[in-house]
Amino acid sequence: NNAGSFDCACNVGFEGDGESCVDLDECVLETAGCDGNATCTNTVGSFACDCNSGHVGDGFACVDTDECSNGSITQPSVIELQSLTTSDGKSLHGELQLPGGPGPYPVVLLIHQFTIDIHQWDPYLSSLHDLGFATFTFDLRGHGSSDDYDGNLFDLISDPNGGPLDAAAALNFLVTDPRIDHSRIGVVGTSIGANLVYVLSAPSDSAVRAGVALSPRNAALFSMLEISNSEGLSFSPTFCLAGAQDSLGQQADTCLELQPLSSPPSEVEIVPDSSAHGLALITEH
Repeated sequence: NNAGSFDCACNVGFEGDGESCVDLDECVLETAGCDGNATCTNTVGSFACDCNSGHVGDGFACVDTDECSNGSITQPSVIELQSLTTSDGKSLHGELQLPGGPGPYPVVLLIHQFTIDIHQWDPYLSSLHDLGFATFTFDLRGHGSSDDYDGNLFDLISDPNGGPLDAAAALNFLVTDPRIDHSRIGVVGTSIGANLVYVLSAPSDSAVRAGVALSPRNAALFSMLEISNSEGLSFSPTFCLAGAQDSLGQQADTCLELQPLSSPPSEVEIVPDSSAHGLALITEH
């Protein structure tokens, strides 16, 4: 409206003199600005840009979806050799095994016991894969195909700058792999590996959802954490298993000492009259 008269003008998306307006086809005119990997669809008075299949974005910017790494397609089972580097520069040998099928996959990080290597887990991997779990095994420094330990290997049992750095490198690998379900990471360890289950489960922001510790030892664990006792400690939910007679009951005592420190309180099973240690508990019990 204006003084004594009026004007007609076509709305945005139309052309004409205002008294007669026709829709503009922005897709044909190539004025829509859709991404090269998007499809332009004309609508009355407007248009829409939608990313093509295999791409994500708002239609004006579309990027390729990497279906092979994000677990969105069904993949065959695979075994990958991995080389980890710890924060102090040690190279560790690891093996990631994906079960196949649609991902991302829940994963079990398996930590072997002192003087053995990743092959202690070989008899159990297929059972975990059949359940849909990925598995990640690695050799601690001084073991298997990983770099040597600096010093007396026996000191690795309690060294805060040994096993904890190795376990942290393994966990960091898992939380940065897009094929892994980062909300479903579990850890199983025997002997020194049991202590490292608790080390990985101790931080309040730990990515570990649940742990299984077979034959942990409090003195070595506290040394790894550079503390003198369990005061102030808390852990992710951890199931602890020990033989009642192992090391005169010290492993069983450790399970019971740490039980109330898990949130929620962990389950504990003490095998009566057994002196089985670590891996032996699996085959025995």
